[in-house]
Amino acid sequence: MSMFINLEQHFRSEEMFFIQKVSDWIQKANNNYQGILTKFLNPREQYIVSTLVNHHGTVKVAFNGGTTQAESKRALIYPEYFEPTVDDFQIDLLEIIYPEKFSELHHSTILGSLIHNGIDRSFFGDILRDEHKHWQIFLDKKLANYVIQNVVKIGNVRVSFENKNFSETLQSTVDWDDQFELLSSLRVDSVISAVYNLSRKESKTLIEQQQVKINWATEVRADFVLSTEDIVSVRKYGRFKIEKVEGKSKKDKIKVILKVIQR
Repeated sequence: MSMFINLEQHFRSEEMFFIQKVSDWIQKANNNYQGILTKFLNPREQYIVSTLVNHHGTVKVAFNGGTTQAESKRALIYPEYFEPTVDDFQIDLLEIIYPEKFSELHHSTILGSLIHNGIDRSFFGDILRDEHKHWQIFLDKKLANYVIQNVVKIGNVRVSFENKNFSETLQSTVDWDDQFELLSSLRVDSVISAVYNLSRKESKTLIEQQQVKINWATEVRADFVLSTEDIVSVRKYGRFKIEKVEGKSKKDKIKVILKVIQR
């Protein structure tokens, strides 16, 4: 892991296990002259992979989540001579078939049903919805048949699944808005307060009540320090991510560009 000694200061201590995994992937791709395909990664994990691959210099990386706008993507780490194709990412697209006129599905219910059926979150990517209440899921190609055969209900709604070509991908109705903030700190409670115009006390209460997730994991530490590409979900308020940290202002405030979805 010597190649990462100078980089560890840029990452969190809890990310060291993932960094070691990325190190192993890079070494395997480099030594065995083969492409290494990962599971679906969140934006922060993609950022780490990209940073470490670029630092290594002898291999390359490409990402694919089904669409260019995808949030969750698989990484393919490969030797320089290799030319990746869409098929190399082993992603299928399934559309959920259900009685749209009489039922309603929700992102959280779909997510919960997949996990309840024994599918790890890292094996499927973005869940898309359009304005007509159609839903689609990107997932590992090896699991498509398992989902079709075993997931028959989402919540109380009976469902089935249909394979779709990527050309039939839904145009998602989710739009991120740019937001610029001058922050005294990148602590999660401080950033939540700025994004949603809340007091620090209100932000801390949301965190303590387990209403906040960072990169899809519940976070109960108000002093958790956010970084580039972290995605924060605040129940009943929306989601945001750290797009870029642009240094400090003359008054020593941290200049941050965020992408925000208001609920």
